[in-house]
Amino acid sequence: MKERQKIGFQARAAVLLLGFAAAVLAGALLFLPSVYQRDFAPLPAVQEELEQSGKIDLNQADLETLCLLPGIGEVKAQRILEYRQAHGPFSSLEEVDQVEGIGPKTIESWDGLACVG
Repeated sequence: MKERQKIGFQARAAVLLLGFAAAVLAGALLFLPSVYQRDFAPLPAVQEELEQSGKIDLNQADLETLCLLPGIGEVKAQRILEYRQAHGPFSSLEEVDQVEGIGPKTIESWDGLACVG
């Protein structure tokens, strides 16, 4: 009889553990979208430029504005800023290929969205 009680206890413990894990996972899934949701607003000067030309000037844009481009998150945007600071303004879109993590396909995805002023 003791062996049967032991198995019953183990089964109940396993069910409780699985229930707890499911609750934690459900809570995480509900919480994650709010963590990753970004609400970046470009600086006023950049916003005005976007409204006038419809393009982001890679030589003027700040980190948040660069993050609006396809394939660019905070890490790559920071690399663009660091490259710009070290080497001066970009002379062409193709030069952005020199930034670590940014290749021709990423630059092609910016067609009509980015420029170098």
